[in-house]
Formats: sequence, C-alpha cells, structure tokens
Amino acid sequence: MELLTGYGLGSVAIFTVLFILLVDLMHRRQRWTSHYPPGPVPLPVLGNLLQVDFNDMPYSLYKLRQRYGDVFSLQMAWRPMVVINGLKAVREVLVNCGEDTADRPPVPAIQHMGYGPKAKGVVLAPYGPEWREQRRFSVSTMRNFGLGKKSLEQWVTDEADLPHMTSRDIEVQGFLIPKGTTLFPNLSSVLKDETVWEKPLQFHPEHFLDAQGHFVKHEAFMPFSAGRRACLGEPLARMELFLFFTCLLQRFSFLVPDGQPRPSDHGVFTFLVSPSPYELCAVTR
Repeated sequence: MELLTGYGLGSVAIFTVLFILLVDLMHRRQRWTSHYPPGPVPLPVLGNLLQVDFNDMPYSLYKLRQRYGDVFSLQMAWRPMVVINGLKAVREVLVNCGEDTADRPPVPAIQHMGYGPKAKGVVLAPYGPEWREQRRFSVSTMRNFGLGKKSLEQWVTDEADLPHMTSRDIEVQGFLIPKGTTLFPNLSSVLKDETVWEKPLQFHPEHFLDAQGHFVKHEAFMPFSAGRRACLGEPLARMELFLFFTCLLQRFSFLVPDGQPRPSDHGVFTFLVSPSPYELCAVTR
C-alpha cells in the first residue's frame, strides 16, 4: 500500500513537472523564430530573473547590451521582454513606431488591488480613446493650475519611465517583435550613449553648448522619454527646475564640506536612478 502511494505521488510529481515545462515552452515559443532579438538563455519557469541584477539595473543592462547588441530579449518568468538601447533604436520604437508601441503591459499588482481597466489613470491606462481623453484632461487641468503661465512663477513652491507593450507585430533594427511583447526603452543607454556624448559618464556642460557658448538642445537628451507616452508633466518640471536652480544659484554658493568626498557620478537604482547621498554647504553670496 505504501509502495503504491509512493508510486502515485511520484507520478503526480513527474506529471506536474512535465506540465510546467510544457507551459514554459509555450510561453517562450516566439524565441524559436529566426528574427526574434537575441538574448541570454532563460532558465525553466524563472527565465532570466537570476541573470539580471535588479539592484543595479542600468549596469546589468549595459553588460547585456555589450554582448547582444542594441535590441535584445529577456524572459522575465513567463513574460517576454525586449530591451531597446541607444538613441537610434529608442527613437525608432518610441517615435517611428509610436502608434504600435504606446500600449502598457498588464500590471498584476494593480489588478489584484481591484482596479479595473478604466481606473488605471493616464500612466497605466492602455493606449486608446480613453487614454487620449485622460491625457487631454490632465494637460488641461495642469494649464488651469498655471502650466505655461508666468503667474505660476510666484507660486512654484512624472508619467514615469514605465515599460511599453506592442499592440501589433513590429520590426526594429531588423528584428521581429510580436504583438503583446513588453518593451523596455532603456533611457539610461541614450543619456549615456558613447556614440553621441563626448563624455557620457561625466558632468560636462559643453554637451549642451555650441562653439559660441550658446545653448543647444540635444536630441539624445530625453529624460522624460519620447513619443506618445512621454511624461505630460515635462513642461512643468523643466520650468520648476529652471526657477528653483536660478533662485538658489543667485543667492548661494554651494561647497563640499571639509573632509567630505565630492558628489559621486554613480547613482543609486531604485525605481528610478537617484544621486548617491552627499553633503553640501550653502553659503550666502
């Protein structure tokens, strides 16, 4: 009896493993196409989760880009993802193919919290008529609060860089990306593109100045993303940054305290990349 029970449990375990492997193969079947972007070999079920350093995502993606090129694929458990790197590829995806890459992938955490398709807001809403209406309403509301108005200067006291999803099959850099694939435009690779910036890893104001010292807007400077899903708060953020920094620099000189290191060029990756902690002294001019 015990032998039969053990045999039955063993059969169930083998069947379960085979079923999971079959489901895993079905989820990654698009990798079998010859024009799908290359990438590291995924593990069963886990995919490439163990091959990506989530504590330092920019560097991890940089190393993968060095090996697989500007367009490469990852398998995040059972969800296929294509990472887009470099100015040329990112512009092709977000601008040239903007209509087909403006969708958002489903977020299970949001769905489990009880939010329906119409309750995701302008950031997470699927691309379509409802999203367009929400975006128009958001921009109109921000203008009513003073966006673009000079009066806001007296009272100045982000759609974040989220993944996109293809709404139809697209071709990028010669690779076929199927409908429903999650896209991750790696903006860090654009802001630090060695083929575009003279000193991408250093603070170098000359990146934005011409030979005569005049300001030049650089097409590779896209911290607010680009295309249809670009951050709608960009004009407000740029205005606030200008007002804050000019007011501060008019009134204070900023110095590194004695015995303290200079601020690091390396950031801290959480949801976004933030500066490493540092100390400064503000001295009245």
